Amino acid sequence: MKILGLETSTAILSLAIIDEEELIVDYTRNLGLHHSKELMPSIAEIIEENGLTIKEIEGLSVSIGPGSFTGLRIGLATARGLAQSLNIPLAGIPTLDGIAFNLLFSNSVVCPILDARKGEVYAALYRMDGRGGMEKLTNYLVLPPERLITLIERPTLFLGNGLKVYGDLLKDALREQAHFPPDHFGIPGAANIAHLGLREIKEGRIKDLSSILPLYLRKSEAEIKWQKMYPNSLLDH
Repeated sequence: MKILGLETSTAILSLAIIDEEELIVDYTRNLGLHHSKELMPSIAEIIEENGLTIKEIEGLSVSIGPGSFTGLRIGLATARGLAQSLNIPLAGIPTLDGIAFNLLFSNSVVCPILDARKGEVYAALYRMDGRGGMEKLTNYLVLPPERLITLIERPTLFLGNGLKVYGDLLKDALREQAHFPPDHFGIPGAANIAHLGLREIKEGRIKDLSSILPLYLRKSEAEIKWQKMYPNSLLDH
């Protein structure tokens, strides 16, 4: 089963096509959140360059966040449109799951961290069993890094772009409990999104297209400003 994966939750645009467990193409570019212009041409490019047609894609998998609100909206809208036009299933995969999947065989506790700005991070804790099993230990969180530190009870592998801002804080506070794999393990990748989506599709855990929503975890800046101006608006209802 050929799956097209899309990852647009950060400034990095990542696309991948897998055929069952075989990776056909893995495409990654740092576009600085210019996904609206580049996403569809990039999809067409990787399909054509690998001797495929769009009709050979049998399923789609898209990262649903948390991450850039704009990037997530573009990725999800594109994936929905393709799924509807091709009449194929679409899986929505949380971004943090996709990052944690990079350390699937680590036999450790793993904590992907994304910079959420405003002094906060997006994060979750996972336990890897070393045999390909991944158990989520917490909800998907948005919180100050100081609060995240209080949740760490055992040696943990940290990865993700949040380390650029808060890596030193974690090192100083957690010392021997904090471990840091090479930076490339923390890059959100569409190949992982595709593999996780393939599992969802094969296990029949697919939602209606309208039910696959972005996982924002908090309100956008525009919503916050609107509610300050109009505290009794319908956005709260």
